[in-house]
Amino acid sequence: CEAVLRAVESVLSQSMPRFEHIVVDDGSTDGTAAALAGIRDPRLIYVGAKWRGANAARNAGIERARAPVVTFLDSDDVYLPHRLERTLTWFDANPALEVLISSYVSLKGGRATDCINRDAFLNSATLERTLVAETILIAGSAITARREALLAIGGYDSDIARMQDRELLLRLARRLRQQRRQVER
Repeated sequence: CEAVLRAVESVLSQSMPRFEHIVVDDGSTDGTAAALAGIRDPRLIYVGAKWRGANAARNAGIERARAPVVTFLDSDDVYLPHRLERTLTWFDANPALEVLISSYVSLKGGRATDCINRDAFLNSATLERTLVAETILIAGSAITARREALLAIGGYDSDIARMQDRELLLRLARRLRQQRRQVER
C-alpha cells in the first residue's frame, strides 16, 4: 500500500495541474482502497474490482479515461515532477503522434540505471524493428498513447503475462503501418 501511495503522490504533485488519475485496483488486499479514500483530490478516480490480471485492469483504466492521451504508472513506479507536462507537450505539438516511449530511470537493488531512448520520430517499420531487436528501452510506465489508438487495437492482451508492453507496442506499430497504407491508396 505504501508503494501505491508513493506512486499516486508522484502524479498528484505533477507540474501540470489538469489531468485525471485513474487508479485501477486489481483486487488488492493491502488496504489500498482505504488509503486512497483518504486522499481528497478530485483528479483521483479509484476503480476497484477483481479483474483478470494486470492487463485487464489496464484496459479498464483505458476504457474509463476521458482524456485523449493515456499514460500508465505501475504501483511500484513514480513519475518525475514534469513527466506529464513534457509528455503532453509532444502530443500537443504533433497531432499525428500516437505513441511515445519515454526515457526513465530504473532502480534495482539500490542501483540507478538511466534508460535513455533517443529523441526521434520512428516510422511504423522502424518502430517494429527496434521492438523486435530490443534496441528500444521499454517499461510500462514509460508508455503514453492516444486513447483512440489503444481502443482501436483492443488495448492490452489479457492473455499475455510477459512482455505485454512490447506486444502492445508492436500492435500499435502495425496499426500505424496500416493507416499509412490506406492514406497512400
